[in-house]
Amino acid sequence: MSGRPAVRGYVLALASVMLVTVAQLSLKLGMSRVPSLTVAELADWSVLAQPYMAWLALGLVCYFASLLLWIKVLGYLPLSMAYPVLSLSYVLVYVAATSVPALGELATTRHTAGIGFIVLGVVLVSWPVSRSRG
Repeated sequence: MSGRPAVRGYVLALASVMLVTVAQLSLKLGMSRVPSLTVAELADWSVLAQPYMAWLALGLVCYFASLLLWIKVLGYLPLSMAYPVLSLSYVLVYVAATSVPALGELATTRHTAGIGFIVLGVVLVSWPVSRSRG
């Protein structure tokens, strides 16, 4: 696959990755602020007015928007080309989570090396293969 449809597919895939990254970070921010709630408190609609619910709602909206974009991506790209791009969300979430103090995530050598292997894997899987007839 080449040309404009492939470019459009990759642009949409990257947008989907960005949205899923925002979703993960928003859900983490929201859940880190949620107090322990009883079942009775969860049944009380006033819980929806709590400030942390905005983060949770943003996360869910971003996940849904990412899903819609991903469905569109699959119309432009073969899954074998599109799916490796999705792995970039691991990288972006890690970098963002370790950069935002409010999330309290620590960057470690082992985790950073693991992220490097993910990037290497994406490059290797996405590398064009020449198909010769023979």
